[in-house]
Amino acid sequence: MPGIALPGGGTGPMYESPIGKLSELIAILNERFGMTLIDADKVWFERQKQAVKDNGPARVVALNNDRDQYRVVLEKIAENAIIDRHESSGQLFNAYFEKPGFREALMEYLAGSYDEIRGEDAS
Repeated sequence: MPGIALPGGGTGPMYESPIGKLSELIAILNERFGMTLIDADKVWFERQKQAVKDNGPARVVALNNDRDQYRVVLEKIAENAIIDRHESSGQLFNAYFEKPGFREALMEYLAGSYDEIRGEDAS
């Protein structure tokens, strides 16, 4: 009877994140660095993660290497992604203050929070 060539079905060791949820990360950062991050700041973290996941070279490295090798290139990829997202956020910031039509469109979108707040409070 043949043996099992790859125990675990060849999936390799499964990695468990030391920080399971983004809310846990935010709590740790707040405590460790005296920050005052809130749930709304989760979007920033998710944007950075998505930018890395959408990065072609990051995908190639992740699909063809182990986690440790991925981390070697991740720092540079993440740094560039964060800079790119910051520049994009700066454009949004500037547009809000410099372009009345942009501001009006954003205000119209944000006005939808009225119904959401009232709907949440009714629950």
